[in-house]
Amino acid sequence: MKYLITSVAVVGLGFLILLAQSLANNELVSNEKSGLYHFASTDYLNRVQLAERVQSYFGHEQVLIKSVTTEQLNQLAERPLIGGMSAVKFNAEFPDFRWTNVDDYLTDLKNRTH
Repeated sequence: MKYLITSVAVVGLGFLILLAQSLANNELVSNEKSGLYHFASTDYLNRVQLAERVQSYFGHEQVLIKSVTTEQLNQLAERPLIGGMSAVKFNAEFPDFRWTNVDDYLTDLKNRTH
């Protein structure tokens, strides 16, 4: 049986994001910073690319990942075709902060599960 994924939510990567945000928040709080900071890692992937990356680490060929256009989703509200955040401000103020990325997380997760 094949499963079709048109919109992807990857459990576990949310933890990666929360961990990075938590570490970055600690930097901001301990240095008494205020203002608007965007937290963004070194990766930019759309949902399909993210799902394919996870699949490349863990297999699951029974899952068919299929991309669809924004038009095919027929969403009521307009969405930007390319979205993301830039951590330029945070990185400039904390140049020694090391962001993790999707591959770091997936490698660690694979090592812990095998």
